[in-house]
Amino acid sequence: MRSRLSTLLLPGLLALTTTTLLCGCVPSPRRAPNPYGTRNSAGNQSSGKQANSSRANGNPTAQNPNAHSNLPPGELLQKAHQHMLNRGYQPLGPAIRNAEFRTGSVIPYRLEAQTGQCIAVLVVASAGTTPNLVLTNASGNTVAYNMNQDGHPWVHHCPPISGPLTARVQTLGTPDPNYQKEYYYAAYAGPIGRTPTLTAFFAGTSRAQDPETSPTQTGTTTPGTVLPTEIQARLSRLDSTLDNQGFARSAAPHGESMGPAHARDFTLNLRADHCYQFHVLGSTHVTDTDMILTDMAGQTLRQDPGGLQDAHIEYCAPQAQSLRLRVRLNSLSGNAKTGQLYTAAYAQKQAGEALSKTVLSEQSEDAEQLLAQFRLLDSDMQTRGYLPFGPSQNGTLNENQTQRFALNIEANKCYAVVAVGDAGVRDLDLVLEDANNAVVDRDVETDARPTVRACTETTGKLNVEVRMVRGSGNYTYAAYAWPRGTQGPFGLHGVTFVRLSEMTTLLALDNYEPDLDHAPGKGTLSTSNAHNTHAVDLTAGTCYAVVAVGDAGIHDLNLTLISNAGGTKQVVARDDTRTAFPHVRYCPTRSSQATVEIGNRQGEGTYFYQLFIQSNGTTQDWMTP
Repeated sequence: MRSRLSTLLLPGLLALTTTTLLCGCVPSPRRAPNPYGTRNSAGNQSSGKQANSSRANGNPTAQNPNAHSNLPPGELLQKAHQHMLNRGYQPLGPAIRNAEFRTGSVIPYRLEAQTGQCIAVLVVASAGTTPNLVLTNASGNTVAYNMNQDGHPWVHHCPPISGPLTARVQTLGTPDPNYQKEYYYAAYAGPIGRTPTLTAFFAGTSRAQDPETSPTQTGTTTPGTVLPTEIQARLSRLDSTLDNQGFARSAAPHGESMGPAHARDFTLNLRADHCYQFHVLGSTHVTDTDMILTDMAGQTLRQDPGGLQDAHIEYCAPQAQSLRLRVRLNSLSGNAKTGQLYTAAYAQKQAGEALSKTVLSEQSEDAEQLLAQFRLLDSDMQTRGYLPFGPSQNGTLNENQTQRFALNIEANKCYAVVAVGDAGVRDLDLVLEDANNAVVDRDVETDARPTVRACTETTGKLNVEVRMVRGSGNYTYAAYAWPRGTQGPFGLHGVTFVRLSEMTTLLALDNYEPDLDHAPGKGTLSTSNAHNTHAVDLTAGTCYAVVAVGDAGIHDLNLTLISNAGGTKQVVARDDTRTAFPHVRYCPTRSSQATVEIGNRQGEGTYFYQLFIQSNGTTQDWMTP
């Protein structure tokens, strides 16, 4: 990694450092051709560039002639800095200026967060620059993001544990040496319960009397609200049943009024090695509800697929996590136009430990719009090293319907196809077939954001089938090309090599590199639900990442790291997110031998695993349960 540093002082602000980072992971500047052949069903084309995300700061800034966002970036940063001070936020370090920001770049910034405080990160870019901003935790999981592309993205996150975070500033597209813009980056820490109100600030509508916390959502119950008699009776029975199972309700339930095919999202703050239950109770006219637990990037972890008036999920957190809980009303009886869903969170009781009252966020928000979800998925694919292979496509399907697309491909190249459905889509699948209709890859997990990959030996076509298994609604579909090589060391080639390259690129953003003291290994899983174990030696004070990748025959790997420190076996990290390339991270405080356990739920074939170490590893035990 190369860097070039200089310093600039702006009056009344901070020392601003000009930093240009070339991470070495930017894909080669080859523009992929338009791959789409004749489509078997029509769909509107979309570039996917207009989506916005409400995960960080609500709707994009309105066009207001008095908006602060119309100012030059340096002046805007000074005003934003003063605004943050007025909101009770203090800078975590000097602001940073990057004067050589190019398309296809991903620039990581590392910061330390403490329990009991919230982190706010903002980027102020020059005119015509529309960076994305993604915040990840020590496990590499996305915890906040902003895809508004309005030139001044910001995110806000209150971490459940102390430890490092990484903010990624990114521009999408093929690298262009003639494109060069600037932006400023700044990070702040502030008290829990006080929001930055940066959306209003950038719009020029913020006032001294702005509320310290977000207003209660319309249609949401507030503390002290009297629940309907029928709901209260069911809730009391549920409380009693779960109390006998060792669970206690963390707070009063949240009530939401909504119509059919409407969904709301809650944020969860979970403690390591704790189990939880989440329940949604439907009112009288509600006949079908869903409940889906995902990480902040939208990857499904657990779900109750619905079909009944109520829904519930049980989940045991392997580490401290911020997750998203989506509740969805699917149908009502009779002529009812709206119904009420009451969501309650229960935590397993622990001896000598106070029950957390902040498991479930106090407010919910509307489920993301389709294009916002696609933009996050698109950002992730390009961060991994892929380039868009033609424009994205939009489509609409009812339950049990399918649409097919033809993809023109080149020999000895690798490709990926993604799709994501809107709030009405309950289960969307992708199937990738060759010219002879033989299945090359498929994603049939019960979720609404499938991804498939393929490496081809001949020029021709691949057929992509989008299947609406459950639900109905709109979806966005896109193809990507891998612009680099498809084979490398250790005899790896094709999908296995590309999957490892993706993970190596992501780990490099957090300063992880291959551990030369541990030789990589291979294994075979000849049946579903099989598993193998591998012994590794871990050194205290070093942060490790373990990656496993399956070949084209494996669709779902589990990865578990078991410590033998002190002669006692303990699971210290686990990835069971239903992917073919899981990874875990761990920073041991004692040297010991550990066991890497790799198993599969779907498919059969070979896998490859490798250890990585963080170049600035620390003795902090922020990954230790």
